[in-house]
Amino acid sequence: MNQLETFSQFLKGEETVKLSGFSTDVIQDLKKTKQSLKNEGTTLDIEGVNVERSENKEENQTTITYKGDFIYGFQKDNIFHELPGDLSSKKERKINENGTVKFIIKNSTGKIESIYESFAGNTWGEKQKKKSWGKIILIILALYIAYNLFG
Repeated sequence: MNQLETFSQFLKGEETVKLSGFSTDVIQDLKKTKQSLKNEGTTLDIEGVNVERSENKEENQTTITYKGDFIYGFQKDNIFHELPGDLSSKKERKINENGTVKFIIKNSTGKIESIYESFAGNTWGEKQKKKSWGKIILIILALYIAYNLFG
């Protein structure tokens, strides 16, 4: 079973899925997500249908990306919904998303340290550091204004 299958089977509620290749942080986050969905009476239903797997190995980490078409939604009482908790979003279970699911593996441990899916922008495990262009622009703008006022 590959990373995507393990991830999706676990969130669908499969009890026999082993998360041995996942870091403690990712496992805790996945269990929180699964419990939260369970409290709502739903499961996350994600399945890659026409996906391509690519692997990018760097010095400290390896990124495995599954990109393509997905079924992405929520199951409640065996009914597929595109939105959690919104029974009016009942749909036929079919391909409804195009995007990516990324698994970041720390090379030194061989464990998945982070999972990211592009459909709702969810991340599990170690949060990936992203540049905040909005903050950078505000700082540059503030410096420019200060320079013009006081310089």
